Amino acid sequence: MTRDLLLVAWPAITENLLQSAVGFADSFFVSRLGLEAVAAVGVSNALLQVFLAVVLAVATASGTFSARATGARDARAFQQATVQALWLAVAVGLTCGLLALILAGPLLTVMGAAPEVRAAGELYFRIVAVPSVVIAVMSTAGAVLRGSGDTRAALTAGL
Repeated sequence: MTRDLLLVAWPAITENLLQSAVGFADSFFVSRLGLEAVAAVGVSNALLQVFLAVVLAVATASGTFSARATGARDARAFQQATVQALWLAVAVGLTCGLLALILAGPLLTVMGAAPEVRAAGELYFRIVAVPSVVIAVMSTAGAVLRGSGDTRAALTAGL
């Protein structure tokens, strides 16, 4: 059982580690620009995590419906669930991206960013959060693939 679980889990673990590495890389390279830039990336990434929590909730639910349809060997239900999940991911991603575009400054202020950090953070936050629709669709597609039992395809799609 443990071996089978690891065989199914390793692609998802790898995918999550690679996603985490992006945030670390941003902080590493930005650290050369000074403390304000590092603070801007940090507060922006904290806010981005809120967006990602919503996106991952959609993805998790989508994977559940995918797994249920796969287990029932119901291709029609799988197709319906996948289409609905991807449309929901698009809607959630566009909403998050629009919020980031319009409300980047106020959201960073609510997060406690000082004015000098906010100035640097607005641009960075928009760069990483406006394309939330891409993140939402990729996460949801990956969850659907994992739900169907194809964890390797999910990893490949995420790369």
